[in-house]
Amino acid sequence: MRKNIDRMALRSVLVVAFVFTLLSCGKNQFTTQDSSITSELGSVVCPESFEVVMDFYAQVVADQELRVQQMNQDRFSAMMNTDGLYKGAANSYLKNELYTMYLEFYQDIKYLSSYEANPNLAELVVYIKVEDIENHVRRDMVNKYKLKVARISEDMKSMGYECPAGNDIRRDPSGEGDAKPLPDDSQIPLTDREWVTNELSAAMKKVLAVTYQSCEVLHRKPINKDDKDVQGITEECCNGRGLIRRISNLRMVQNTHHYIQSSYGKQCFDVRKTPLIYDFGGRPNFTRGSKGILNFFKNYGGSEVLGYDCSAMVYTVLMGAGFRMKENKLFSASDVVIAQSRQFMKPESKGWNCLNSVEFVDDTKEPLLPGDIASMDGHTFMIYRVGNDPFGVGNVSDCKALTPKNFDFDLMQSSPSKEGLGLNIHVGKDYLATNSVMEKGILEYAKNYCERKKNRSTKKISLDYFSLVRMSAKKDCRMPTISFQNESCVSACIKTSTN
Repeated sequence: MRKNIDRMALRSVLVVAFVFTLLSCGKNQFTTQDSSITSELGSVVCPESFEVVMDFYAQVVADQELRVQQMNQDRFSAMMNTDGLYKGAANSYLKNELYTMYLEFYQDIKYLSSYEANPNLAELVVYIKVEDIENHVRRDMVNKYKLKVARISEDMKSMGYECPAGNDIRRDPSGEGDAKPLPDDSQIPLTDREWVTNELSAAMKKVLAVTYQSCEVLHRKPINKDDKDVQGITEECCNGRGLIRRISNLRMVQNTHHYIQSSYGKQCFDVRKTPLIYDFGGRPNFTRGSKGILNFFKNYGGSEVLGYDCSAMVYTVLMGAGFRMKENKLFSASDVVIAQSRQFMKPESKGWNCLNSVEFVDDTKEPLLPGDIASMDGHTFMIYRVGNDPFGVGNVSDCKALTPKNFDFDLMQSSPSKEGLGLNIHVGKDYLATNSVMEKGILEYAKNYCERKKNRSTKKISLDYFSLVRMSAKKDCRMPTISFQNESCVSACIKTSTN
């Protein structure tokens, strides 16, 4: 294996019993501030009843684990805070039913925790909420509690409660700052596919600018093989399958980090004083509920440094662009806690029908688009820029002669590249030279496209170690955009990039 291979990719082949990606997060990642109650249980009679109940249960589990004691009915009822939403017998019924169901649910989540060797119970609840049915235990829990919640919802409706018109929180505009309502079709002078691509491109730029609190970073050249490593970051073993990184010399990081500038104008957050670097298992912090926002500048998960990993970045971009992973399903900022690279490998198999595996046909004109997601078990990134011939097919007469050296695209990722850089834009062929699995996978896609284009091949591509997926253009895959903390300080370039 090559000397400078991405360390995360190298460790992705290790199998360590009972050690999982977010093991270090544990229950100590939750604070009373993080678990503040914004449960929106008024929507228990709306189509998103399952999602809001699971969101509430995630908060209750976090509170119970933090206090290390049984959740009694009085505290549970106080956390529900539904006295202003429902009256009399209906309110009492809802509190009793949700508490009784919670007692059973908590035991099921503890069993799932044992089954997956994952001690983070609140995180596991979110897997159930978003219906990430990776195994039969999760699938059984999703089916079981969707039926239970549906019954409670129907009972509440029989008592005279209905979902108010326009109160479907899966579709209403939410968030703050630059969050925008879903566009009316008449306002989109583009095809659906072009609109999706534009929104994803704008969201990637927004994430980059907000993370580094700078508009100037949008004009930096992508990282290439000749760029020097960042200095002042040390590595220790281990956070699950990844390394723990710390800033050992702040001045050196400030002087050698590709995206940290020597001076800044107005900033909401001083990234020179507290730089964001690569943090395996790191997530943006968040506020809960459908109007929750993401905060890159408050530590959550991973190690003690600020920063987030590859899968959290992809989640952040998708939600920041206003896209969900499953049609008409409520996704919110807090769902970032369960981001995993392997979720983007064959997402159709788990019912995430807003992410489709890329398949080439005879008339495919755009084999690669900004916003496409490339994944292996251990890493994921998004395509940032695409050249006129991204796979270099026009440079060869024999598809077998294709080589990554001819690739013309840039990618966006959060990675340990250049000794711990974190969020970065990278020249595609230069990054792939450091990750043999990703390089092999994209080359196979390139050859498949080439064979389709030049030789009229009808062979479909499906790899068990790598996937390339694309956001669906269906209207039901759109949702309100998730806002970011401190985005106002880079509002000028964000507005320009989204026009």
